[in-house]
Amino acid sequence: MKDNLSSYFQSPKFQKILAQYEEMMQKQTYIYFEAYQLADVIEYYASNGKTKESEKALRFALQIHPQDIDILLLQVRSLSVKGKLEEAYTILNSIPDQNDREVRIMAADLLIEEGQMEKADALFEALASDENNDIETLIDIANVYMDANCKDYAYKWLQKAYEKDAENSKVEAALCDYFYSFGNPQKAAFFYNKLLDKDPYNADLWGDLARCHIQSNDYEKAKEAIEFALAIDAKNLDAIELKSCCLMYERKWAESCNLLKSIEDISPNKIRIQQILLNCYLAQRDYEKVLQYCLKMENEFSFTNIEKAKLLQLKAQCYAYLNQIEKAQKCIREGVKADASLTELYVTQGEIYLINGLYQAACREFEYAEKMTFDHAFALNDIGMVFFHLRYFAEALGYFERIEKDYPEQFTENYLRM
Repeated sequence: MKDNLSSYFQSPKFQKILAQYEEMMQKQTYIYFEAYQLADVIEYYASNGKTKESEKALRFALQIHPQDIDILLLQVRSLSVKGKLEEAYTILNSIPDQNDREVRIMAADLLIEEGQMEKADALFEALASDENNDIETLIDIANVYMDANCKDYAYKWLQKAYEKDAENSKVEAALCDYFYSFGNPQKAAFFYNKLLDKDPYNADLWGDLARCHIQSNDYEKAKEAIEFALAIDAKNLDAIELKSCCLMYERKWAESCNLLKSIEDISPNKIRIQQILLNCYLAQRDYEKVLQYCLKMENEFSFTNIEKAKLLQLKAQCYAYLNQIEKAQKCIREGVKADASLTELYVTQGEIYLINGLYQAACREFEYAEKMTFDHAFALNDIGMVFFHLRYFAEALGYFERIEKDYPEQFTENYLRM
């Protein structure tokens, strides 16, 4: 998949750089690093949800390489993510070489964040023209639009690249990312198979093909692709993770957990592995284990407000089922403080009421969750599943029937429950 740096982050070369950097920070000594090395460290932390560590590495990089374009662009990106666009523009405009390719791309990216799509696309048209519609430039532009979830603009630039060289592997890879990202896994699988025809011993490509089959709910084909990946590289972390996911879909929870735990401490995407483990233990109703992992994640990672709220909602649910109601209610209150827009908090509050036999209070909470949600189908399903698990079958059936009527293509697994 696009920008998948996990293989590089696992490499001995990067791991050595990371170890040197972390040792330097721990011992408060000084080691010289090249700008590109620090840029990799910054991106590694960011991709693993370690926002504080990423920001700290960025500050250090700016002290050592205050004029390096890549470091300055990372600073611009950091500021824009925080919504500090005025400061981001100040840094961007301070870069001496305003004709630098990456600077021009960042300028357009900031315009996209402001919603100035025509101005952004005009900048990209000028850049593409200056670079003679170079394939990599066209793909980079498409990637910016994909990252911004601008489906039509992304497709426009990918079409240009495809028309220029339909057999180019980089174009095919970009089309894989596009179709997978925008919900067409069958078309993505078509292009992955074209890439595999050229490179059949690429374990990462087999893993990406497996993801497409999983998204299409074709687990047999997914397992077949995963086995090819593992036959090529038995220690491929992505393939092992995907195999664990297939085992989860087959409800083989213990096997899935064992696989995930075998790679938890060595995966560069540790936070994602732990989140999957959380879901695995939750499915087994091992609430003590879920709480252990919640605590572990709170100690190891920094979270946005919405992420904090989701973690607190999960803790509240576990405490409720362990009959620790005061702790559950405290988590709900803290979750609302972190992000009051998270619908799941109100569904879980309703669940707590139901566990305590307060039926009317639960229904009021569910009604509120429905009114304030941004995704009505998911809210209906969450409420229906609460009723189902607590054996209020008539109420659960009512919610599942509403989903069947209004959203017939979603949550088809509920037909078995019905």
